[in-house]
Amino acid sequence: MAVDLQEFRPVQPLRPHVQRFWAGRFDGRGGGLAQRVVPSGHIECIIHLTDHHCDLMGAGTPATGGWGQSPDVTLIGVHDAPYEVRFSDAVEVFAVRFRPAGFRSLFGVPLGELAGSHEDLEAVVGARFAEVAARVRDETTVGGRLRVVERFLEGLAADCEATYLDRAERQILATGGTLDVGALADGLGVSRRQLERAFREAHGVSPKRYMRVVRMNRAHAMLAGGAFRTLADVAYAAGYADQAHFTREFKALVGRPPSRYLAERADYAVSAGEHRERPPVA
Repeated sequence: MAVDLQEFRPVQPLRPHVQRFWAGRFDGRGGGLAQRVVPSGHIECIIHLTDHHCDLMGAGTPATGGWGQSPDVTLIGVHDAPYEVRFSDAVEVFAVRFRPAGFRSLFGVPLGELAGSHEDLEAVVGARFAEVAARVRDETTVGGRLRVVERFLEGLAADCEATYLDRAERQILATGGTLDVGALADGLGVSRRQLERAFREAHGVSPKRYMRVVRMNRAHAMLAGGAFRTLADVAYAAGYADQAHFTREFKALVGRPPSRYLAERADYAVSAGEHRERPPVA
């Protein structure tokens, strides 16, 4: 199998901050492997466990066409457009998918400058995560890696206090991105202008753009899981006015119309769709 993904729910204290943990194996030997990644509205922290890493645009030099090996621990900011990942060898990773407000609360780092980019995590949050990543690589089981990261994050979460931006994000996610920005601001007791400015600084995108990504991500999950009869069913379930609106938004955010995506979905990096039982710690 060229791609093998496992996903795990975080322990309860981390759920306001972490959407999921995941482990992945990608085999690009014998011709290479390329996958398009659909925007998820989250922050990805990817710890490479092998000497061979994935390749990302912007990590290389002009001589390589801009493609290059990603950092040992790669931080991928909120994207509102698809991007491509390439594998030329066997690559194994352990990753954390953070809720944007959760990442900001845990590490105190605004995400405005990280939108649509990938960075070396140590350069963003400092050396405190480098030791954790080294301990993750020393572990030989997924369960061991999971607990190393969870214990570290639980220590950070103990000092976090929820803000109105955390509440805003939770409401957007709970409603599938179908809220009105003005109504959201009113419910939070802040002005629309204040919400938009603070949200963009914290997340890297405006609340309206973030809602578009969240709504599209819900539709994408339905398509990826085959949980639909017609594209019109997907459109209405995800909160679009009609199928034509859904198709335009899908093409803008995924890069392909829904029908073409369905024909090519093996080329896309897709959530495993289910959470495994939490593995025992060896």
